Amino acid sequence: MTLGALIDNREIVVLSTGRIDPFFADVADRISELYGKEKVLIAREGSDEGRIRVARHKHDDTEEEPKFEFRGPEPKIGDALSGRKVIIVSTQGMNPSFGDDFDFRAIYEKTGKRSSRRDRGLVLRLLRHGFVRSVPEASDAKIAWVDTARENGADEIHVVEPCSFRQASDRGPWSRENQRVQQRGDSERAKLDGQSPGLLLESRLEMNTGVASKLVYHSHSPEDMTFAYRRVGVRLVQLDPVPIMASIIRRREEQALGDGQPRKAVLLVPDPGAIPLGNAIVQALGLDYLSYIVVQDKIKKGPHAVDVIFGERSSNYEGCQDARVYCCDDQIRTAATMRVGLGTVVKQEGVPCCYIAIASHGDLRSPTTQRNLAMYNEGGALVPIEIYTSLSKPQVTHVCGTLQSTVMLVNQGRLMGDAAVRCLLNGQRLNGIYTRERIEDDNLYQLTSATEMYARFRASLKK
Repeated sequence: MTLGALIDNREIVVLSTGRIDPFFADVADRISELYGKEKVLIAREGSDEGRIRVARHKHDDTEEEPKFEFRGPEPKIGDALSGRKVIIVSTQGMNPSFGDDFDFRAIYEKTGKRSSRRDRGLVLRLLRHGFVRSVPEASDAKIAWVDTARENGADEIHVVEPCSFRQASDRGPWSRENQRVQQRGDSERAKLDGQSPGLLLESRLEMNTGVASKLVYHSHSPEDMTFAYRRVGVRLVQLDPVPIMASIIRRREEQALGDGQPRKAVLLVPDPGAIPLGNAIVQALGLDYLSYIVVQDKIKKGPHAVDVIFGERSSNYEGCQDARVYCCDDQIRTAATMRVGLGTVVKQEGVPCCYIAIASHGDLRSPTTQRNLAMYNEGGALVPIEIYTSLSKPQVTHVCGTLQSTVMLVNQGRLMGDAAVRCLLNGQRLNGIYTRERIEDDNLYQLTSATEMYARFRASLKK
């Protein structure tokens, strides 16, 4: 009998590239529910699972790599995962490189108080950006886990990734092979065209280490990502964010109408490229009173400064005065476009009662981002801002400053676990199987306030 056969005779091994976190737990639990708990082994870093221990081998104080420690009589190294399909849940930078009892926010605030006024800004910036692993380090960690699984005999390796960070990296020379590039006008090429070198590198690395397929949630550019992975032969499954975004809006509308607010809601489409996303959200909701307005153009005035011009409006659009305004986008970085868009709405379209920003991925570390997403208070107009973003990075909990009270975390782990079984293991095509109704009926995502999640984290430190 091989050592692999001693691991409780499981068929599927679910591995995390980081420590225990809510996203990984939901992915793994859903895989177990669908595939059968008796057939799935969930292996976290530091955990003992039968004859195998998932650990890290430390070379010195800075370098370490994943490894499987084998137990039992005469263990055969390289045989532990023989005959098994492995699902690598790559949370990349979601987990700090510290012990489980490390409270980053407490250290962050204490350091800020102790630093001189002259040095405080730089010190806190270094802490914020060092807290989450950089993209190259995170990518190396994922590739190391994949390579380790392959070297230990895994029959198939699949990757589940909530946010593909390299996909939005700086762009290089554009290729005429890419249909998206062919369709762009010359005026836009300098800003948007060109394949991301980091994305091409990532796809090649995953192909070279033996990844069979990869599941991601709302990539920055589906066309570019499809192009990169198709050319290296790795099957790519990209989940549509529309059902979850529509479900969030529906929940928020039910709450508003239940509180006696008027039947007036506006979907703000942030740019022409997001029009298909906006149309799909409107169709998924089917609310007769929901109107929309489109940002026709963005005029870049600097690296983080833009002006917006509104264009298309729906036939039922009646302005934004006292309306609930929703803005859905793929990611939040500086939030400059959101802030300027809201300011233009206030000045030209009326003062909304609230502004709800919904993003597939959000990075809220920057003080600039935090200022842009704070309550709008200019010219006598007060507009509270609510933020919904997926649990792709931990700083939404630990270093989002005063935004913590206005951030809702969207954990789509159950959805991605569901798709991992159906699409990665069983080869099923998406073909619209994840509708808003299906996602709600099967409870495939969860909403948790950042404040509540941070409180849970603090409580876990005391156990």
